[in-house]
Amino acid sequence: MKIVHIVFSLTVGGAEHMLIDIINHQAISRPVILIVINNVVDPVIKGKISKKVKTYFLNRKPGERINLIFLLKLWYLMFLNKIIAIHCHNHNLIQMLPFWQSISCLTVHDVNYPVANMRKYKRVFAISNAVQTDLIVRANIVPKLVYNGINVSDILSRKARINKSPFRLVQISRLDHEKKGQHIVLKALNILVHTNGHKDITVDFIGSGQSLHFLKDLAAELNVDRYVRFRGNLDRSYIYSNLKNYSLLLQPSLYEGFGLTVVEAMAARIPVLVSNIEGPLEIIAEGKYGYYFEKGDVVACAYAIEGIIHRCTHKEFQVNLDSALRYVNETFAVKQTAEKYLQEYTKLNFKSAL
Repeated sequence: MKIVHIVFSLTVGGAEHMLIDIINHQAISRPVILIVINNVVDPVIKGKISKKVKTYFLNRKPGERINLIFLLKLWYLMFLNKIIAIHCHNHNLIQMLPFWQSISCLTVHDVNYPVANMRKYKRVFAISNAVQTDLIVRANIVPKLVYNGINVSDILSRKARINKSPFRLVQISRLDHEKKGQHIVLKALNILVHTNGHKDITVDFIGSGQSLHFLKDLAAELNVDRYVRFRGNLDRSYIYSNLKNYSLLLQPSLYEGFGLTVVEAMAARIPVLVSNIEGPLEIIAEGKYGYYFEKGDVVACAYAIEGIIHRCTHKEFQVNLDSALRYVNETFAVKQTAEKYLQEYTKLNFKSAL
């Protein structure tokens, strides 16, 4: 009996990387199939899929009308295999699966996610308490909580103490300042450099997106462009090897259901600073394993960064980094995520027991 994961595309992003990690772990003990609907497939992500996972690429063009021939091709794949569970990662996928709604489930990866079609799924999963609460309020659905996870052992951990100088900030996400808040970092940097005199400080933005030119122009306007690098998309293996070389990871998002890069930074044993929104605050246990500032408040962000610079060499600061690493191992290991989903498939009494 097989487990089928279905996605529209495989692009560079935390959710896609995490999905591949999950199915690779599930494939160790279960037969797993991955179906990618669209022809949007990043070759690096594709290369991470385990050979144990049977993968089908249906090569639909994004936005193209779904006709009967395409559906017959998809349905044939379903009938060809004895399927115990279908795990979808977009709410609209259920519309293509009229004969399999009773064995289909959905993972919701963010807050403010469209709630259409959710009641057609046998079970809905939320990646955090923040997402779970959001769905309860907006859709009157009570999803099952299954935390996102990472391969903690793949991330190199910082051994030495954080140095005050040079102080290297990093922000890793899609460049979309209206959600991810990168402009807040640039404005806080302006205060740190030009008002508070912190000249030995840099910011690396890792990721690409629609806000690139806006952010470059803003950095030049604020006269902080010489302190900033836009690194573009970098392979996850590079990030996992080099996160430890930074002094602080920033996540200044204006809304966010989780924050996988926050977990990764904690695993690399570097401090994290997040905006005080539900998902990231949940990850750092309301400040126990990281630092936070008022969402959208540039001055508060700058003040928080400066406080971390002053405290980073203290013994207590280093102890907190050790505690955060242990917490990640206990709570956010992807093996636990993969196994939790397997357990949930069984509890739902899909076609047969696993």
